[in-house]
Amino acid sequence: AGEIPSSIGDCQSLEYLNTSGNYLGGKIPQSLDRLTGLLMLNLSHHNLSGSIPKFLGTMKGLATLDLSSNN
Repeated sequence: AGEIPSSIGDCQSLEYLNTSGNYLGGKIPQSLDRLTGLLMLNLSHHNLSGSIPKFLGTMKGLATLDLSSNN
């Protein structure tokens, strides 16, 4: 089903990102750290693998994070 493209980080005005249920693979791209206005991130129900990036724990406005049902 593909991967989350690193170019997603270019969408810097994003506040809500929900890709749930698309069964994307690969790792969570580092470029997400450029989404400084992100309030909600739902990357659940994919085939994502690897470690959870540390920057997800330091995003100041991120109120909701769902990484459930991944590898």
